[in-house]
Amino acid sequence: MIQKVGVVILKNILYTKFFNDTINESVNIILSPQFYWIKKIDIPLKSIKEAKKIAQNYFDLEGDYIFDAIKIENQFFVVAIDKNIDLKIDKKYINSIRIAQSELYQYDTINLDNNYQLKKIEDILFCFPNNTPNAPHINDILKNLQLSKYKIDLFDTIKLDNSSIYLLSISFLLIFSILSSLIYIYKKPINFNDLKQYNLPLTKIQLDSILTNLKKIKIKTDKLKKDLYFINQTPLKNSEKFIYLEKTKNSFIVKIKTNQNLNSYFKTRFKIKNYSIKNSIYTAELLYE
Repeated sequence: MIQKVGVVILKNILYTKFFNDTINESVNIILSPQFYWIKKIDIPLKSIKEAKKIAQNYFDLEGDYIFDAIKIENQFFVVAIDKNIDLKIDKKYINSIRIAQSELYQYDTINLDNNYQLKKIEDILFCFPNNTPNAPHINDILKNLQLSKYKIDLFDTIKLDNSSIYLLSISFLLIFSILSSLIYIYKKPINFNDLKQYNLPLTKIQLDSILTNLKKIKIKTDKLKKDLYFINQTPLKNSEKFIYLEKTKNSFIVKIKTNQNLNSYFKTRFKIKNYSIKNSIYTAELLYE
């Protein structure tokens, strides 16, 4: 799990939802698919520059994301990465941040700890609760992994260390002061020219609208995280596994290798629009509000 930089040896880490190791040395972090969205571009493009321009159009996401594109073996992929990932590693030990799609694409299946695996489905790596017999383990792969040139710059947005938390606290105090000033302003006759000078909302209605939209975004983001966690906890036997997961505008579509009827589990959180069990594959469309 090493990468040599001059005389310094850096460890490569696959960072998953269940990562709990103590890190006190410089490392390269590879984010598992649990931390980003990715899609394959299905239109002809000539360059990565063109792919980057249309990346955001491929996602229907609300929140604060970095939208980017990568090219792997003549195929373009677009990526959406949450800017607010709370990594449990001190920033001073982070040499680089990467994604599994670009670093582990050559593997079709990789076993992880905690009975999880990375599996490539239609050229995209997903993380599922399962292990595959005879598949390589991530620890063995990381030992001699040659990293790609693709990196992600999240240092300005990730909450990583005490100094960052301190700066955020100061920022919140400043914002609170500004909002307090605005409330005072709105209680007095408004000088619209002064507000325009500082690019502030011109009316209290506009400010309330911004606040309402931010609250809605937070509610939807929190619900999406809970939905994905619920799906990830689907009770499967050792021989069963997810083979497909897609988020549409109004639903999740799941395909699972199993003979079980999983309706009783999924209906505790979703409305089941339709489902089938054919050839040991359970397929269902799970509606969410």
